Amino acid sequence: GAAMPSYERILVALDFSRCAHDVAAHALEVARAFGASAHLLHVDALPDGVPAECPLEVAPGDVEAAGDWMARRALARMRSTFEPLFERRGVTVTSQVATGPVGPRIVEAITELRADLVVMGTHGRTGVARLMLGSIAEEVIRRAPVPVMTVRTHYQPDCAAANCAWCASDRTDDDVRLDAETMG
Repeated sequence: GAAMPSYERILVALDFSRCAHDVAAHALEVARAFGASAHLLHVDALPDGVPAECPLEVAPGDVEAAGDWMARRALARMRSTFEPLFERRGVTVTSQVATGPVGPRIVEAITELRADLVVMGTHGRTGVARLMLGSIAEEVIRRAPVPVMTVRTHYQPDCAAANCAWCASDRTDDDVRLDAETMG
């Protein structure tokens, strides 16, 4: 029979939605099972403008300075929120933040890190049908040179497109309505 796959470096794509904890938990189990290290990646899609809470005096149009500030803040969040989950279970973990289009940045990171598996979330109730809607997960699966494990997470009431980069491309008015009905 074929040899069991062996994974040494797992790339874990995370946003800061509540769903991300499901993704991190799955990645942790896979890393432990294979004795692999985990490389956490958060991609900040470039803001159209400067976020209101940015403390810097950013000149109009100086998106780069705002991007740097957001990236530093995101990295601090990764280190405080997600890294301890892995460290507590003895998994070697690193974090990085990239800026730009989410799908392509994840695919680039695979090569940079020489990752041999990607773990990421795909939001929605209907797995395959949902994946076909041109979501970020579908783009990564199509372009990644390594296997991609998608963790099916479910919408949380506070996981709206606004704060959940991965769902933004998937979410429809029907989803919003359904959430309102099912979540009360």
